[in-house]
Amino acid sequence: MVAKKNMVIQYTQYCQKTRELVWSTWIDYVWEKGAGLGPRVQLENPGGARGCGSTRWIPILKKTGIREKIISVNYPRRLIYTVKNPSWIFPVNFHLGQVDFIPLGPGHTRVLWTIEIQPRRARGWLVKSFIRLIIPRYLKRLARECGRSL
Repeated sequence: MVAKKNMVIQYTQYCQKTRELVWSTWIDYVWEKGAGLGPRVQLENPGGARGCGSTRWIPILKKTGIREKIISVNYPRRLIYTVKNPSWIFPVNFHLGQVDFIPLGPGHTRVLWTIEIQPRRARGWLVKSFIRLIIPRYLKRLARECGRSL
């Protein structure tokens, strides 16, 4: 997954549900509803089975925002998404997110969220700061929605 000059950022969270239920909660609560965080996510295309092809728009400033699309699904193990419209608001040349749902035993799942990015020149600090602000909050809210974190 790592290419030259790319950065990889990983976060993990433990949830008290089966990976199938954590997957469903991630799609419904995190992907489609933005985990209740602002700005409000707009689902442009629900995609096919298990979210493959789903596209969402996250407005940032008026008509500027981030468009993300789930491009690969291996239910219930992994999904991969990408940013379709890098811009000045999210200055990357490349962005690929991978969310793994790892069973830990009956009713327990580890969610491993890996993001590979290639920030535009001199913008790495901005992109990393944005990711570090959002993804851990998504994961904490996911765990809360699933029951509670371990």
